Amino acid sequence: NNRADKRIKIATEVTLSGPHTFFSGFTMDISKGGLFVATHRIYPIGTELFLSLTIGDDTLEMLTKVVWVRNVNNSGISGEFPGMGLKFVDIDDKSLQIINSFIREKEPLLYDDEL
Repeated sequence: NNRADKRIKIATEVTLSGPHTFFSGFTMDISKGGLFVATHRIYPIGTELFLSLTIGDDTLEMLTKVVWVRNVNNSGISGEFPGMGLKFVDIDDKSLQIINSFIREKEPLLYDDEL
C-alpha cells in the first residue's frame, strides 16, 4: 500500500457522470486525495468523471479522474470488489474541509493502557 493519504472506510452511494453516461456505485473508502468506487462499469485510466457524494448532511460535487482500476477478472482473484480509484481533480475548499473533518472524526483514538 503506497498511498500518500490515510484512507477511512465509508459505505455510501455515489453518482458519476462521464462520457455519454450516468451511473451510480458505492464508495468503500475515502481520503483527502480521492476515493474508491465499487462498480462493474469500469472506465480507462485518465477518464474524467463528475462525482456526487453525500457525507452526513453535505452533498459534495466535484471532478475526478480514474487513476487505477480493478476489473471483474482481477476482483475474482483478489476477492475484492471491482471498481475504480478516483483522484479528486478540482475540489473546492469547503468540500475538502468536509472530507478532512470526516477523516479526523473517524480516526481511531490510540492510547497506552500501561500508563
